[in-house]
Amino acid sequence: MSKKKITDPEGSMEELLQRAVQLAKAPFTSDRKAELPSLRSVSEQLGTTVIRTRKLLITAGYFESPTAQSVQRLKAEGKTIEEIGSALRLKPAAVYGYLPYELRPYNLPETTSNADRHKRYRSTRNLRAAVDTGNAEKISATLWRCVIIFENYPFSTSGRGVAFTYQVSRKGSAGGRHYDGNSIPGYGNELWIVKDGEKKERSISRSTVELGFQKYLEVLEKEGAVSGPKKLGVFGASYLLPLFQRFYKP
Repeated sequence: MSKKKITDPEGSMEELLQRAVQLAKAPFTSDRKAELPSLRSVSEQLGTTVIRTRKLLITAGYFESPTAQSVQRLKAEGKTIEEIGSALRLKPAAVYGYLPYELRPYNLPETTSNADRHKRYRSTRNLRAAVDTGNAEKISATLWRCVIIFENYPFSTSGRGVAFTYQVSRKGSAGGRHYDGNSIPGYGNELWIVKDGEKKERSISRSTVELGFQKYLEVLEKEGAVSGPKKLGVFGASYLLPLFQRFYKP
């Protein structure tokens, strides 16, 4: 069977992002496991170039490298493509290749994908800072803000690579879970996993998310990595582990 070539990536960005993330199975970071698909193999399955595949994954927040971070930081500071290229000794085409597509996926017309990406980055940075303080209340609030900010973001389970997103309940919604801690204004305290456009029947409570994250941190400290969702020992662990791995990296 011949592969379908991508001729217009901007025409169906949501579909392409989902497909790229699904094929990647996990974010491209410095600690990516060797047995996971390479960037080239992902691009071959997408039927496009390595540069375009990397740009898709950057847009989805699924690719990180020192060069990508430098390019995106300078762009956020207001530098032009030419100034970034001069500073990093890159050609303009290479600079563009390390920037996300300036589109608005996931039906969020009020924001740009680039603004959302920086918002996600700040949320993970704030979570790391909160964890460093050891303040349970601060960790709780910052973790749930991360969950809220990553709503509708494309994830995939670590084992079978099942693609999914999630939605966070809103304040006052029917059937909301009880939560003893402080809530985030406007939001409830549960999340719903969404697969193939359908919500799973049972939600995951904020208390479960916090318990799972606490266990995630404990395993990281003892073993250096979390080998699988069973290590969390909570309901919905196969979905929560990819979230934690995206939110907080050792």
